[in-house]
Amino acid sequence: MLNRYFKFTYSYSIPIILLIITIIIYRKFRNQKRLLNATIDLPSLGFVFFVNKIGRLIRVNESGKQLLKITDSIPLKQHFSEYCNTEQSEQLVDLVDRGLINKIPFEQKINVLEREIRKE
Repeated sequence: MLNRYFKFTYSYSIPIILLIITIIIYRKFRNQKRLLNATIDLPSLGFVFFVNKIGRLIRVNESGKQLLKITDSIPLKQHFSEYCNTEQSEQLVDLVDRGLINKIPFEQKINVLEREIRKE
């Protein structure tokens, strides 16, 4: 009797517990992703570029699109340097390349000229 109880408990309760844990983790991940996407689009944040570990541009906010002159018809997921065609974006390419080589977090201020206004 006790043996059958443990067999029943293990065969149903463990998968249910694992399913519940998986659902909780998925919901937390989805909420974090939604928060990150909302934060990226804040106009006060400035230029935001998401570059993956091999240098491809994954996501960019509207300010970044204006700086690099990317329209909605231009597809993303190309190497970051493919989008940098202006002189002022050369600093950004150097920054991204240094980050890809060093693989350590760092912070650097860059002065960018946009519509005759110098931004940091």
